[in-house]
Formats: sequence, C-alpha cells, structure tokens
Amino acid sequence: MIETHSHGDTLVVRIHEKRLDASISPALKVELWDLVAQHANRPLILDLGEAEFMDSSGLGVMISLLKLLGAEGDLKLTGVQGAVAQTFKLTRMDRVFPMYPDVDAALA
Repeated sequence: MIETHSHGDTLVVRIHEKRLDASISPALKVELWDLVAQHANRPLILDLGEAEFMDSSGLGVMISLLKLLGAEGDLKLTGVQGAVAQTFKLTRMDRVFPMYPDVDAALA
C-alpha cells in the first residue's frame, strides 16, 4: 500500500493505490499514523501520484494526519492530479495542504 524512503531528514511516503476510498482508508490511516509515531518531528511528503480517485474518507485520512502532526508538523502533498485534485479544490482543502507537482519540487 505504501513505500517510504528518506531524503535527508524528510520522510517521503508514496501511496501505491489508485483509489483512496472507504475500502482502504482505515488501513491507510493506521499505516500513516504508525509512520508518524516512528518518525516523530520529521517533515513528511505524501506522494499521491498514483491515486486516480479520492472520496471523503480518503480526504479524512489526509486531514487526520495533518491534525496528528499539529501546528509544528510539516506535511506536503505531491502528484495531486485529476479527480483527486478536484476533491481538494471542491472542499477548499487545496488551501490547507501545501501541494507540489512532484517530490523534487516539494524538497526544494
């Protein structure tokens, strides 16, 4: 479901799912929360480049992760496109989450 690697002190998480919906959201949330617990206080980049669809439960995972990181947390999204980008725009969450075209742009 996810793959992780580090770039300096930043943890990059690539989500290998085409659909971020209710069928995978609970498991994804657990995996991401475990990563945050293991890598406390590290900047986090979520690469959503493979995602073609996201419903409200997928968006809820992103919001819960942002809340878990708190005000001091650093979370960036990359690869947001198509229907996933539309979900962020329709809910105005594109104003909440910093988004970059790719991981290199987010790291710069």
